[in-house]
Amino acid sequence: ADDRIDELADHVDDQCVQLLALQAPVATDLRIVITSLRVSQTLERMGDLARHVAQIVRQSHPSKPAPEPIQQKIDQMAKL
Repeated sequence: ADDRIDELADHVDDQCVQLLALQAPVATDLRIVITSLRVSQTLERMGDLARHVAQIVRQSHPSKPAPEPIQQKIDQMAKL
């Protein structure tokens, strides 16, 4: 999942750079492009942090911490 987030962030960054280079946006359009770059970077970092937290939890609790019926719901949520 983290690799996919990285790919999407790279794609957004590439699209923004291409837009900046080819269209030379100004004013509101420029602010939107810059904001998109910042949001992309922030979301990518959040993905990295979520992966790190998940790794720590798995190291701390190697067995499944929830009863089976609850674990099934958690697994369904994770697929979303």
